[in-house]
Amino acid sequence: MASAVPRPGEAPDEAVQILAHLTQHRQVRGCVTLTTDGRVLWSGGAAFVAGEGEATDALERVVQFVRDMLDVVTRHVDEVEADDELSLLRVRTKKYELLVTPSQKYVLVVMQEPGSG
Repeated sequence: MASAVPRPGEAPDEAVQILAHLTQHRQVRGCVTLTTDGRVLWSGGAAFVAGEGEATDALERVVQFVRDMLDVVTRHVDEVEADDELSLLRVRTKKYELLVTPSQKYVLVVMQEPGSG
């Protein structure tokens, strides 16, 4: 299993330990923690092994996909109900499932194999 790659000084140690443990789950292909403006604070798991070209490209593609989705979905949630906010976004394809949980400071993204939820 690929090891997690924290960004030193940005993610609290306890959070890094929890996320690293999550990436060890058999169905989880990777986890990413982002700032609300889309900077990667932490990534781990087989899908996002740092330093390997293909995995780095995959991380960049997933981060851009999540940013684009959150922009659109958040805007539409606001249009439907002004005092509501997005708390979970789940996207499933034939190859993977993304679970995205935005908060005031961070966005947690878990990529897992479909059918594992």
